[in-house]
Amino acid sequence: MQSGGVPIVSLLLLVTVLTGVAGISSENVNCTAYAPACDASMCPSLCPSKTKTLYIQGFVPAKNNEFRSETIVPAAFAAIDEINANCSILPEYKLVLEFVNTKCDPSEATWQLINSIVLQDQAKNVTKIMFFGGGCSLATEPLAALAGRFYEIPMLSYGASSPALSDNQMFPKFFRTLPSETQANSARIAVMNKYGWTKVATLHETEAIFTSSADNFHKQYDDYITNVLKNSDRNELILRSFTDNPDIPLGQIKAEDIRIIIGYYYENQAVQTLCKAFKMGLHETNNLWMYIAWYDSDWWMDLNGTTNCTMAELKQAVRNSLLFDSYNLPTDKETPTDTGNSITFNQFKAKYDCYLEEFLTNDQTRDLSMGNSVPHRYFTYTWDAVYTLAFALEQADKELKENHSDISLDDFKYFDNRTAIIPQLITKYMADTDFIGVSGRVIFDTMGTRISTNAVFQLRENNTTDELDLVLLGIHSPYGEFENVSNLTTNFQSFNFTIDPLFNTGGKAPADRVTPVDKYIDPALIYVCDVIIGISLIIAIALLIFNLATFRMPLIRDSAPLVNMVIILGCILMLITAIMLGIDTQTPDIRTSAMEYINHRYTVFCNLRLWFFTLGFTLSFGALLAKTSQVYRVYTNQSLKKEDLQMWRFFLIIGIFLLIDVAYLSFWTGVEEFRLKRGLNTTNEAGEQFVHEQCDSSQFGYLIGALYVYKGLLVVFGLFLAYESRNVKYFKINDSRFVSIAMYIVVILIGIGAPLSLVLSVYHFADPAYALSVFMIVASTLSCLLIIHVPKFVYMAKGKDTMIQENMKEEIAESSGLQLGTAVDITGIKTTEMEVADLRSKNEEREMELRDLQTLSVATKPRNGSDNDSGVLVTGDETETFTSEIDENRPNTATPSEAPPTPGTSL
Repeated sequence: MQSGGVPIVSLLLLVTVLTGVAGISSENVNCTAYAPACDASMCPSLCPSKTKTLYIQGFVPAKNNEFRSETIVPAAFAAIDEINANCSILPEYKLVLEFVNTKCDPSEATWQLINSIVLQDQAKNVTKIMFFGGGCSLATEPLAALAGRFYEIPMLSYGASSPALSDNQMFPKFFRTLPSETQANSARIAVMNKYGWTKVATLHETEAIFTSSADNFHKQYDDYITNVLKNSDRNELILRSFTDNPDIPLGQIKAEDIRIIIGYYYENQAVQTLCKAFKMGLHETNNLWMYIAWYDSDWWMDLNGTTNCTMAELKQAVRNSLLFDSYNLPTDKETPTDTGNSITFNQFKAKYDCYLEEFLTNDQTRDLSMGNSVPHRYFTYTWDAVYTLAFALEQADKELKENHSDISLDDFKYFDNRTAIIPQLITKYMADTDFIGVSGRVIFDTMGTRISTNAVFQLRENNTTDELDLVLLGIHSPYGEFENVSNLTTNFQSFNFTIDPLFNTGGKAPADRVTPVDKYIDPALIYVCDVIIGISLIIAIALLIFNLATFRMPLIRDSAPLVNMVIILGCILMLITAIMLGIDTQTPDIRTSAMEYINHRYTVFCNLRLWFFTLGFTLSFGALLAKTSQVYRVYTNQSLKKEDLQMWRFFLIIGIFLLIDVAYLSFWTGVEEFRLKRGLNTTNEAGEQFVHEQCDSSQFGYLIGALYVYKGLLVVFGLFLAYESRNVKYFKINDSRFVSIAMYIVVILIGIGAPLSLVLSVYHFADPAYALSVFMIVASTLSCLLIIHVPKFVYMAKGKDTMIQENMKEEIAESSGLQLGTAVDITGIKTTEMEVADLRSKNEEREMELRDLQTLSVATKPRNGSDNDSGVLVTGDETETFTSEIDENRPNTATPSEAPPTPGTSL
């Protein structure tokens, strides 16, 4: 590598001279000058025994809008100062750390590396014993490759999480105190396992870090499905990627109804994706998004990433999302660490804050600070990284003194075979690192990646400030308890939240899919309804027996008992239908059968329901209609008033209706037979979709619609007849008025109940639909039967043989004189006839008196006669006048055959 490397560097010398990049060194910024405002204890003096110097090349992405980690520099310098003041660590060596700015750009990082090592170090006769940093994965990958494969020196990073960096062949001698993104993947799967999510999608930007992170998630997901769930059929992971525009993959995710979505992208693309997903409705209550937590705290507020969403929309879209990152804090902040004279986390934080304040205002560091006053998330990783390299250097120094006394750490030269043992020893002891730092336990796996814990956060709305706070929900250990880093088992199961997450569903975790939930009718409701139906059937059968037993009684005979029995039979069929409504695949006799047999038996009940209810309705309502039509027929045709009722007319009407029903139902069941359908209603907030069993056929809507129209026309016609004959009390059908009332009630119940029951059934409200259907059937049948028969019981109790009183006989009145159905008062007619007879008797007596007077007048001389009683003389004219007065006082009610004689005819 020596012969191949030098020419390449030489070719780049001219270009790198022109770059002129400013850097910052811990050697140039001493503690007193760097942090004069800090307490003296925070600015220790250099250990006197440290007369030799070891140089370390540092890299930081300071001036980049996507990833700014410049505020980790104070943590690194604070650790360097502590190590240099501690005579027990590297007692002969002082560490000098120099940072250059990579801007999180791979090409910039490469130029900075070559410039620092080839130009500046050669000019100063300085050799960097190892590399430190990289900050972001984009810049770290080329640096780690050059360090391990070209310069063959170790590199330690504090903030690169790309899974690609775990490749030992591509990046030998690379270590990092920040865990890989793959460990956060185990936390994601642990959360999925907690809530039973297996149908998920990953959406990643086509950058190396995110592509490798998504690929690793898929590998861990396959391991989880195979070894934990042990069910390969549940592997429903969807991989989607985009370069600049996420519209297409978002549309695919929506089309496939993926509800749990994991995002891997930088902040600018995160905001763009967030906005577009919101516009597509992918942030509804049923969706849950998982993001990376190492973004800036207010990343979602960056409107530069989108022009289509408002701040309020972005806030609504990102609220209650879960974020995953490594956990960079110790479990106990007062526990002494193995670094910096057993410094605690709280002591470290105070020291860091002091260094940070001066770093942001000092002229020598201002070119890196950019005014960023927010401590970086990885400042604890940086402190522990510096101590990691110091401990490794110390162990390498000890071994050199024991086994290679002719070589010391400061003898190291690039491409020098004699000192090549030095980076090998550093790499060896770096791999054996195990101590307690301010970020927790520092230990590496076989690929040089820190084994750490993962943090699960959630963006929650603060009710006080109306802002979104990043709330820590729980800590997840990716490998659980382990003894050997060479035999690690990923922990997908052991995880519990210390703070329960909030979900947009209102408490219950969203479902990853439409979850079919069998929704059967409540057995208790079925039992109650069956008892009511049973009582109704007993009443109907009792009434049927009553009609048979009293068939020849005048009261029953004059009510068309055969038609009444048809009504009862129709009601019985409808009540049997109500019983069958409570039969589903949960019914014990059906449930214990095979599924194929279950479907067959259920379809049998579907057909029986249709036939029984339709024929029952036709028998009962058709009989009511036949009675009403017969009354209407007689009263609108007076020539039929003397005819006896003909039963065949009733049964002809009922038979026609039955014939139409049988033909239609035969066609239906022959062409479109019912089948069992497990219908789904709308999804609730928890993603559950209730499965409701129902009878269905391919043309169900058309067939049931035609039946409804036909029956509806009959109902309307029956209402017309009932209204026209509402006041009729026809003695040959003595219950006609009650038949009309029964028809009204039946029509009202069916008109309200049938549509409502259908709506409830469509929306799969099993219990309400069943209860309403049963109520409609029971109420209509019972009301019909009781309204017709109860009046008969009342009249029988009174000892009467007819429901029409003798003094209220019905007569068919002339249409010009009386309205149809007007009753004539017989008592009044008899009273008038008696008065007429009395007046006739008095008239005859007066006529006799007049004859006597005329005879007397003839016997004497012609003169005016006198009344022998009163002495009043009455002439002929007076006699005629008197007779007329009598006639005027007669009531004009005599029949034509009994007309009184014309006044004066007998004179």
